[in-house]
Amino acid sequence: MTDNNKKLEEEIYRINPSMFRNNPIQFTIWVIFMGVGAVLMLTKELSSFMGIMGLILASIGGLSLLVWWLQEYNTTLTITNKRTIYQKGIFSKQNIEIFHRNVRNIETKQSFFDRVFGVGSISIASSGQDGYDIIVKGIRDSEDIKQKINQFVGD
Repeated sequence: MTDNNKKLEEEIYRINPSMFRNNPIQFTIWVIFMGVGAVLMLTKELSSFMGIMGLILASIGGLSLLVWWLQEYNTTLTITNKRTIYQKGIFSKQNIEIFHRNVRNIETKQSFFDRVFGVGSISIASSGQDGYDIIVKGIRDSEDIKQKINQFVGD
């Protein structure tokens, strides 16, 4: 039996947004905070004002990068042979699934800086909704992802 609807679902592609490529300025700022903070902590006594400022700067930079990384790590776009699944969230979760047979529109965008850093955004609309159901920013290969989904649209 070669009925496409009875084929098992298999994962084709899974991707998470990129931290550095998505926002290199913010990434650099947090790394500088950590570096300056570490230098101040190592060169000054920790009980001095500058030592405490170093600890604060390093903590802010480190915690900011950790929270950001957790957010990006827990944001995934998965493409299967039947649907596209967007999952986001650390403690509270958001799951959006669009069956490929229901895809109405796929849009990709890349600003100048996105092109320089090799990322873009992808927006996917289903036939039953106004606007886009899935919007993912800062992912590599957005055009490639669009082509992967388009090969299954209409199945």
